[in-house]
Amino acid sequence: MIAVVAQLDLLDGKQIFKSERIQAQQMLPELEKDLDVQIEMARVEKEKKAHELQQQTPEDQKQAYSLENRRKMYMDMHSQKTEEDKKKNPEKYEEKKASSQFTAKGEMRQCNEGGYKWLLNEHDDWEYSTFTIEISKFLDTSLIETNLYPNFVSVRIKGNNFNLSLSRSFIKRFEY
Repeated sequence: MIAVVAQLDLLDGKQIFKSERIQAQQMLPELEKDLDVQIEMARVEKEKKAHELQQQTPEDQKQAYSLENRRKMYMDMHSQKTEEDKKKNPEKYEEKKASSQFTAKGEMRQCNEGGYKWLLNEHDDWEYSTFTIEISKFLDTSLIETNLYPNFVSVRIKGNNFNLSLSRSFIKRFEY
């Protein structure tokens, strides 16, 4: 650098002396030859690789860097990572037991597995009683299952149960 740029006074925050500049100019032809040799070696290596790729059969070229290989590599890496994670945290991958809505005595089991916020407004007149549960705004309705029984409300949201027993019969018998 010192021999090529004559106006250079400082290099890496250090002053360049006249003796250093003379040494650099003396070494310049040798360094240029070395650089030319390295460039030629790199070019030959690149041509050699290109020639080897042309010599490969179509099956070998398919094996190289294709969409199928990348997808397979990703799936293999994902399965290895999952296996390692299962070994480290087995409780995370245990299957969730389907909980029953009723206890052994036949009573309804109250639960809020999803941790949903809810509100029950009971009024003296049953027509004005309301039950509200807060769920995600963009949740698909196929993931919600609602059942209203005389003594309890049951809602299943994305596999999480919400059961609430009512203090009095919520549904009045309809007579036609």
